[in-house]
Amino acid sequence: MRIDLGMYGTNRPEVGRPAKGVPSTPAGDAATGPGADAARVSPDRVHVRALEAELKAAPEIRKDKVEALQRRIREGQFRVEPEQVAQAMLSEMQARSLVR
Repeated sequence: MRIDLGMYGTNRPEVGRPAKGVPSTPAGDAATGPGADAARVSPDRVHVRALEAELKAAPEIRKDKVEALQRRIREGQFRVEPEQVAQAMLSEMQARSLVR
């Protein structure tokens, strides 16, 4: 599965600035005083969580593509050249040897 991260670049909040709709806390607030627990989430972290949620919502198997490919195979319209198979096998073997 390929994920296009470029489409999210235009709506990302600027680093160091709160996202739209997120109120900023004044410096004198008791919740951020001495001894208080505080957590701050960076805009990048929020962006990553949004992408994770989108990825989890996406189906792992694209049924529409699988069905279309099965139909082409049944109808004899799908052909793979032996050279393509050999190249894919060699590429896979090379990738595995680089990982180990």
